[in-house]
Amino acid sequence: MADEQLLKTNPRETALTNNRAAFYRLLARPDSITKVFNKTAVIDMQDIRELNQRVNEKLNHYQEAGYLIQTNVKFADGKTRSFPDWTSLDSHDWYEPEPINNMVITWNFNAVFPGREEPQMHTLMVKLSNGLRPEEMLNLVFTGKIEDIQEMDNNLFPIVTRVDFVDRVLADELLFLVEEWVKTLRESEVQKTPLMLLLQKNKAKVASFMSWFTNIVIMCTSVIITGNYIIKLSFKTVGDITSVDLIKIIYALFI
Repeated sequence: MADEQLLKTNPRETALTNNRAAFYRLLARPDSITKVFNKTAVIDMQDIRELNQRVNEKLNHYQEAGYLIQTNVKFADGKTRSFPDWTSLDSHDWYEPEPINNMVITWNFNAVFPGREEPQMHTLMVKLSNGLRPEEMLNLVFTGKIEDIQEMDNNLFPIVTRVDFVDRVLADELLFLVEEWVKTLRESEVQKTPLMLLLQKNKAKVASFMSWFTNIVIMCTSVIITGNYIIKLSFKTVGDITSVDLIKIIYALFI
């Protein structure tokens, strides 16, 4: 028997290995780096075209096996618009009367590196926004849409970039590229309100306070509703409590 036979596996083991590889390939999360910029800038379509040109010039140094640019735009009235590729965004006639609240541009680049059998997906995301307004932040806290303080921290800044990467060198190059682009943007003359500056400076304290405040309000409201429900039951004194009333009280306290 040849020595190679010692390394052979049965079909079931081979299938499990292939399934395991597919599982990690589909669901494993890549490393990511996030960088925020506290610059309130005036950005027009020409600035976005320049950013896209810089990204394209950088990625041209790498062999690609797939490249897609997607953009999501949210307007001040809550409406959203998605652009599936760069051509649709670049050729769009901005006839919408509502101002843009935020724009998220995502460059999905499947890079081919020497020595690697399969292409590696890299994603550059740049979010351009007016920042998170105080009423929006309070709404996120009360509706439970803030997953952690870091997410709120990012939302407070007008420009946020994130790179999901496999190759750290490419990720650092993309972050540096965006940083240099931000330096070329014109500074807005609109000043931040004192309330926004206070929230940005004390974001962790504000998030903790709102979390405790929400819990206290819910608990106090529950106690008041439960007390009013028990008062409306048929008994007048403790001695008049029937088994049915007792069960209702237990249910109310449990809820």
